Amino acid sequence: LPYAVAHFLGYRRPGYKEKKLKLWRNCIWSFLGAWLSIGLLEIMFMYAPLFRAHKTPFIIGSYGAATTLLYGAYTSPTVQPPNVIFGHLIGSFIGVATSKLFTQTATHWSSAGQQQALVWVSGASAMALSLVAMEVTNTVHPPAGAAALIACVDKNVIAIGWYYIGVIMLSSTIILVISCLINNIERRYPVYWWKP
Repeated sequence: LPYAVAHFLGYRRPGYKEKKLKLWRNCIWSFLGAWLSIGLLEIMFMYAPLFRAHKTPFIIGSYGAATTLLYGAYTSPTVQPPNVIFGHLIGSFIGVATSKLFTQTATHWSSAGQQQALVWVSGASAMALSLVAMEVTNTVHPPAGAAALIACVDKNVIAIGWYYIGVIMLSSTIILVISCLINNIERRYPVYWWKP
């Protein structure tokens, strides 16, 4: 790839020394990247007819944490591209599957307490299972644990079912692209694409 393109994918020429930015410059890039990432997701899910037709929530809460990591801790291993993409894929899949298994199989509950107990059991199970799956695949990404939990406890997310995985993957891709653009103006992201 031409260096101008490779630069925005985190590549640097041999002998490159990263300059230490002053705090105020780091803060400006972090604010800009986080604002653009969250704003674009909110606008897209709030106004696009396809997402409105599916009653998609206008933001998934775990993306607040994801953007915080992408701009505030962008050199951390847990926020490199494989972790962001595969961590969210694992978390959303396990979250939806666990939600369907625990809370959507029965239609008649002996009590409201029984239904409520299954919600917290499914949430705890989904989060714990997704953490183990991310550890096994070396793709730990903390917001992906939240994505698994949200799939079991948020009524709006439960209602969209398997469609949630597509929403999560699209959101992850968008914030990843924006972070490559913003973080590579004066900083470097990602540190690696596949392996450290």
